Amino acid sequence: MVEQELQYIAEKYKPQKATIIVSDARTGFLLAMGNYPNFNPNEYSKADIAALKNAALTDIYEPGSTFKIIAASAALDLGLVSPESKFNCSEDTVTYKGKTMGLREDHKFEHALSVREILSHSSNRGAAQMAFMVGEEKYYNYSKAFNIGVPTGFPADSESRGILHAHEKWSPKDFSRIAMGHSVSVTPLQAHCAMGVIASGGQWLRPQIIREIRDSSGEIVFRFEGVAERRVIQAATADKMAGMLKWVTIKGEGTAASAAIEGFEVAGKTGTTQKIKDGAYSTRHHVASFVGFFPASRPAVVISVIVDEATTNLGPRGVSYGSAVAAPSFKHIGEQLIQYLNIKPVVEVKRAGVLAMGANR
Repeated sequence: MVEQELQYIAEKYKPQKATIIVSDARTGFLLAMGNYPNFNPNEYSKADIAALKNAALTDIYEPGSTFKIIAASAALDLGLVSPESKFNCSEDTVTYKGKTMGLREDHKFEHALSVREILSHSSNRGAAQMAFMVGEEKYYNYSKAFNIGVPTGFPADSESRGILHAHEKWSPKDFSRIAMGHSVSVTPLQAHCAMGVIASGGQWLRPQIIREIRDSSGEIVFRFEGVAERRVIQAATADKMAGMLKWVTIKGEGTAASAAIEGFEVAGKTGTTQKIKDGAYSTRHHVASFVGFFPASRPAVVISVIVDEATTNLGPRGVSYGSAVAAPSFKHIGEQLIQYLNIKPVVEVKRAGVLAMGANR
């Protein structure tokens, strides 16, 4: 399914490269990992050298708005905000430690935004203000706990650790940019596992690929279990984050209605990152992404779609937005996985006048 979707992306958008990852939200086991361009291992000598690597592990990119889950998770986890806490995101500047700096916003907001709206509308200023509340050192520690700037330990050579500079080296401007996913770089697998923290209920799960070992007669001699390396955020924080990230895929409320799957709660975050060309951020070269999971209230799978420099069939102003380029592929794969993995929706059930969430079995 992933290889077919990558082929669709390649034909429609003619990107420089693309990666899709699918994992079990409850255990962290990888169900699929694919890259474009790829190659035939039987004819590797004929392949472009750029394809002779696992880009999901070796290549890094600025995650952009998908990284806003760090600021929101940290602020919630520390009890500094609630989902309905309000922030003024209409000002052209933000101030931190006496330093005032400009911060670009893709949309104009006439009213104060709640934390939920900051995520669903992807406000740069809102993310920066939450990060400022957390402070550099604690924000850095949360980022490291989410495994940013740290290899995942995936069993393969040449895994990149990404880029997360020590917080002592951050200027106020650096900090504001990091909060919105710039001035920091991750691999696709790091971004995927970071969202997996929220889907798992707050734990960072080791990405594994081998479930069991069998002998020549087919008997299981060893079974690997899911491994939670550490708790990153409280379970209650993860639940609140999942609830807010559902609004990202609701039409008229969030940036990624194109990721919505009928009958299911879908949670996630879009990212549209300007690439650096000739020492400056380009307005024509982007990395588009959508990283999410479903069902939001009882996660079964985490899916990440990262498309680097799509060049055709682009959105308004020729920008390869994550909502247009990556989110639809999340939906395509998710719809196929519903039957393949027998994923059940979570529905509202009324009992004795009480509204509860339960699995539709």
